[in-house]
Amino acid sequence: MNFIPPNTKRIAEALGDITQLPKDMQMVVTNKLDESFQPVSKPDHDDWLSIHKVEGQTTKSFERTRSKAVPHATYKTIYIQPVGSFNHPR
Repeated sequence: MNFIPPNTKRIAEALGDITQLPKDMQMVVTNKLDESFQPVSKPDHDDWLSIHKVEGQTTKSFERTRSKAVPHATYKTIYIQPVGSFNHPR
């Protein structure tokens, strides 16, 4: 399988139609778009992405998913677990 990292056009398509957003929000999601996301490197032969075809996900498709971690009456806390190198410059 040939994995192709997303380019600026694909990232913009994933954001979807932002014309209905207020102008300041449009600027937030498009300003330096190519610098706002860490690049996805080409996977090694044993990486998940080299074995499985991934289409990516748009904002709209994420909003439609029912499996999002959402607090409710029983579970009120969402835990975020860092994964990977902790030496990445921030």
